[in-house]
Amino acid sequence: MLVTGLGMIAGQLLGSLGLDLLVPAPGSVVAPATVLGTLLTLAAIILATLPWPRGAFRRQRPVG
Repeated sequence: MLVTGLGMIAGQLLGSLGLDLLVPAPGSVVAPATVLGTLLTLAAIILATLPWPRGAFRRQRPVG
C-alpha cells in the first residue's frame, strides 16, 4: 500500500517536472526545491522497496 501511494505521487511529480522542463508555461521557473523533492520521493520508494531482514528494527532486550 505504501509503495503504491509513493509510486503514484512520484509519477505525478515526474510528469509535472517533465512538462515544466519540456513545455514550460510563460513565467514559470523550475526551482531546485522541486527537483530535490522529486529526487527525495524517488529515494523513499527505493528505501521502501528494499528487502529488509525480519526483525531488523526490533529493540534488543537488555541482558541480565
